Amino acid sequence: MAKAKEQEQEARVVAGPDGEQLADVEHGPTVEVAPVEVAEVDVLIERPDLGPGAHTLIVAGQPIPAELGRLPRLPREQGPGGDG
Repeated sequence: MAKAKEQEQEARVVAGPDGEQLADVEHGPTVEVAPVEVAEVDVLIERPDLGPGAHTLIVAGQPIPAELGRLPRLPREQGPGGDG
């Protein structure tokens, strides 16, 4: 029985583009990944879904989540409260 398992496993090994052995895996449909937007400066993104006056802070250099990408935003210095 162990021999049959070894043969089955060997049958699933394929060679990669550089000759390296790779396990043969089933792949799902190809999905295009949207480019990630990164904040250039600290920004406050308006969040009306969280209530009046709510914002999410994204620090410079951090990715902006895709679900927040289309919401209005302000540079942190000009955000609510005035002094950032």
